[in-house]
Amino acid sequence: MDQQTAHERVTYERLKKNHALTSAPLLIPITVEVPSHTLDLLEEELERLTALGLHMYRSGSTQITITELPSLLLGAGNAPTISLSTLIGNLAA
Repeated sequence: MDQQTAHERVTYERLKKNHALTSAPLLIPITVEVPSHTLDLLEEELERLTALGLHMYRSGSTQITITELPSLLLGAGNAPTISLSTLIGNLAA
């Protein structure tokens, strides 16, 4: 496992354990391409993900648009510190 993947995994595990997260709206929403079966799984868990500070909606047959992220996942200038494709993949796993 490379350093980037390890960092993303640690951040993801912290996110899963911490239910009292604050979220920050993104100035520009981020659209991520994901398989439709992954979108279905995410939609089933949408309420729980929103409670964790991850606000998103389905914006196409294979797209999800993220409008807010947990503050834990944001760095300088509110830029995401984790690959959002990796995050979505881990959440759907």
